[in-house]
Parts: sequence; C-alpha cells; structure tokens
Amino acid sequence: MSPCNMYTCRLLLANKVAVITGAASTVGKAIARKFFKNGASVFLADKELNTCKSFAGELENSKDPNDKTTKVAKAMTYDTSDWLKFRDEIENLKDEHKHLDIFYNNTEFNHVSALSDSKAFETAMAANFQSVLDSINHTSAVMTSQNPKGGCILLRSSTMGLLGDLVPSAYSISQAAAIGVIRAKAAELAVHGVRVNSISQHANVHKRVLKSIFPHAEDDHLEHMINKYIMTKMATEEDVANAAVYLASDYGKSLTGNNLILNGEFTTP
Repeated sequence: MSPCNMYTCRLLLANKVAVITGAASTVGKAIARKFFKNGASVFLADKELNTCKSFAGELENSKDPNDKTTKVAKAMTYDTSDWLKFRDEIENLKDEHKHLDIFYNNTEFNHVSALSDSKAFETAMAANFQSVLDSINHTSAVMTSQNPKGGCILLRSSTMGLLGDLVPSAYSISQAAAIGVIRAKAAELAVHGVRVNSISQHANVHKRVLKSIFPHAEDDHLEHMINKYIMTKMATEEDVANAAVYLASDYGKSLTGNNLILNGEFTTP
C-alpha cells in the first residue's frame, strides 16, 4: 500500500482493490461509486458488460484533481455459471494489482414465489445459496494465497431471510440458507485473515408480489399485511453503500460472520 498523505489519509479504502458483481444494478453502482470515492480501484463485473464499461468511464471522469491514489475503474466479464473461469480472472487481477482486498457479491435472484413452485425454488437456491457458497470459496482461495493473506468478502442479502413467516417463499428460504453459509465460512476463514459479512437491506414488497404467494387472499387482507408489516421507511442504496464501506474499511476490521441489517423503521429478529 502506498504511504499515507494528507489526501489519502481521509479515504477509508485508499489504494485497495475491489471486485463488485452485479455492478450494473442500482445497488451495485452505488457501492462502486462509494468505494471509488474512498480511494479503491473498482472492477465492475456484470453480464451487462457495456453498461459496466460506460459506468467505469463515468467514475474515471469523476476523479478529484487532488486525488493522488492509484485507483482505476474497469469493467470485467462475469458469468455465474462458470465460477472457475471467474476465479481465473480475479487471480489474474490480483497478480496485476498485487492484491485483492474486497469482493462484493451483489448478484441475486429475487423472484418471490410459492413453495409449491419447485422450479422457482431450484433457481432461487442456485442463485442465492449455491452462488454465494461458490463465490466465497473461489474468492477466498485467491485471498488466502496472496501475500499478505486476507481480505474482505461482502455479500448481498435480504431481511426476507429473517422473515419466513411474512413472505414464505423460495426466496426467503434461500436467503436464510445464505446467511448460514456466511457465518460458517467466516469461522473457517478467520484464521487466514479473511472476513465474511453480509448486508441485508429491507426493501418494499408490493401487493402483486404477495398475490403470487397467497393467490387466494382477498385484496383487503393483502393491503392489511402491507400497511401493518411492510410499508415503513426503507434503507436506500446509499445506505447499503455506506455500510459496505464501513465493513470493508479498517473500522470494520473486527467484524466477521455478521449479517448487518439495514431495516429502516421495520423491526427484524
């Protein structure tokens, strides 16, 4: 890491290297923008490669003239169906930039469906459970092989993983399983200096979504659920990005195995 100067000392992620998946999404862009603003090089991974290239250019053009960090913003190819290939790409990235400090998995399948829909259940588990496990395994292999060892792995989650009684769906189950994986892998990787945490953003659920879960429910019952349990002040994408910076910075160096809940005004277990 470069020596600290008057400018870089104010940055929480100065000269760190971060890979962000799902970087073309609203949340992914907010995280990338906040990381970049705090001095990190950001590598934007998403199936929408052209969107990432355009956004990377936008970030490069936003650099402060007084910025003396070595940060860059670049797009990279990303395919969740081939994690071995993606691991090779982040391995090459680590070799080029000497270190991989932060990995943020912002990819998820967020279709809410009834438990009777077995195909939707398999898809949700593949995207939100198996993909999380694969991303941790492959990224941590890179982080534990570098010198010095260590890094920060962050994953997107949802409060729906804590509220199975409110939205009993494949999505809720997959999120609950992912939180379990995060805690287990955090315990396993702690000795190698790799921290693993997730951020759960409480998001709005609309009546049409509840209708797909409870097809026989009357509209007034759905309205009651929304008004009593769901419609509250929500955490924003900016809130998620700020939480990610905190967890990835030295301020969060003692935190691992945590699911940081951004629940706004909604009380969660």
